[in-house]
Amino acid sequence: LDSNSTFSSLGASREVTLGVLVEPILMLAFLVIALIAGSTNFAVIGNALSENTWQYPIATVIAIAAAFFAVFIEMGKIPFDLAEAEQELQEGPLTEYSGPALALLKVGLSLKSMVVASIFVSVLLPFGIPTEMSLSAVVLGGVLFFVKLLVVFVLACVFENTLSRTRFMLTGRLTVVGFGISVLAFVFYFTGL
Repeated sequence: LDSNSTFSSLGASREVTLGVLVEPILMLAFLVIALIAGSTNFAVIGNALSENTWQYPIATVIAIAAAFFAVFIEMGKIPFDLAEAEQELQEGPLTEYSGPALALLKVGLSLKSMVVASIFVSVLLPFGIPTEMSLSAVVLGGVLFFVKLLVVFVLACVFENTLSRTRFMLTGRLTVVGFGISVLAFVFYFTGL
């Protein structure tokens, strides 16, 4: 926004709009999971989900689905974002950059998608986490972490390639579905399912 360029201000407003539409989905999904686990600590949530005796199985599965929907959007996938389209307006925030600064911003965007997917895999898909501090358990847990991360990225890419580009103005209609899923998980939690 500081550059006062039309493209950068449009791109920044799109990024802010997308953040406002997606963050409530992620927060509500994690709230339901935290209520089920009895803590907001990610380690406690992961340990609670790794046990096979879930107190609210339907609410847990629906909350994980809503969180995956939000993580998919946060990863910058189509139809919500297309980082490779230099002529598109959502690339507007990067319009004023070139050279090493642009490269650092691109690496930052890639790291953002990796961190969001890693949090999803570590907290909400915790199977295979090491329960003891032995070398074999830690190595096996690390390998399973990267396998789960690879599966999430492959699923996101397959899902992305089955979708077509839509107008940005329709993003609100699509994110309402994700918010509805997270509200449904909240309702199922309160009904005890």
